[in-house]
Amino acid sequence: MNSSASSNHACVSHERGTAADDAAMLHAEFLQQPHSRQQLFVELFAGTARLSKAALDAGFEIMPIDHSSARAEPGMRIVPTDLAVPQEVDALIGVLERKRDDVAFVWAAPPCGTASRARDRPIPNCDNAPQPLRSTEQPDGLHGLSGLDKTKTELANQSYAGLCQVLSRLHAWGIPFVVENPLSSYMWLTTPFVQTKHLMPHDVVFDSCMHGGQRAKATLLRGNTQVLASLGIRCSRDHPRKSWKPQVQGGRTTFPTKEEAAYTWVLCRRVVACLGCDRPPPEPETIGEAMMQPGSALSRLVLGALPRGKKA
Repeated sequence: MNSSASSNHACVSHERGTAADDAAMLHAEFLQQPHSRQQLFVELFAGTARLSKAALDAGFEIMPIDHSSARAEPGMRIVPTDLAVPQEVDALIGVLERKRDDVAFVWAAPPCGTASRARDRPIPNCDNAPQPLRSTEQPDGLHGLSGLDKTKTELANQSYAGLCQVLSRLHAWGIPFVVENPLSSYMWLTTPFVQTKHLMPHDVVFDSCMHGGQRAKATLLRGNTQVLASLGIRCSRDHPRKSWKPQVQGGRTTFPTKEEAAYTWVLCRRVVACLGCDRPPPEPETIGEAMMQPGSALSRLVLGALPRGKKA
């Protein structure tokens, strides 16, 4: 790994100004960075940026993008870009167009809070239960929404539209991509995703508990490539799983969906292993890391010892 790895290959060394100014400055910096052909991993709505970290560890150069760095793993630098803002969408498209020969893969995981069907389930004796914001008949937002609920739903819709604008360009350039969201998410029924569904003919469905998660969260990857098909593993029901039942603590109700928001390291490494990289990853420092190295003698030994149905 070259010396730019420590700065995520997208150097971020200045204090944040306005979001638009930050995005413009970082895009300009990013364009000046040398990148290897088809070795750049781009993560949209990066959140924790765990997936980008796994890609970096495997030898990829990375560009984790989100409107905020608040949830990012320690040491991960986020390129601040808000896909709900048309000007920032245009700026990002400009960057990706100039770097399109370097991009190996794009992963996008829009927030699903307003599109979650968990909102549809009533919770008895819960004062802070989330209310439905969408439905199958009204996936773009229920009629009569107001206040913060209306604002959150509209911002999510703008992000969906901005993302689909980016995806359309990626498809035209022949760059592989996937979008991740819960299988049941109303997001898939919103206008932007219905209008661009023809660009994403390949679906992969898996349950998170088969990739290190604590619950059987049904997840859909939809994109223009089949490179992640091997991740499509549904719950085998032969292992313990945590309940989805909300818990009341100190008079407040906590929802398990938040615990499942971040990707597990197991899933991140398996995604990256599917993508491959022409450059060798850094040498593992621990036995645990060695076990996660795809194709290593130790990982083959461990996987070979697992019962049928437990292999990666």
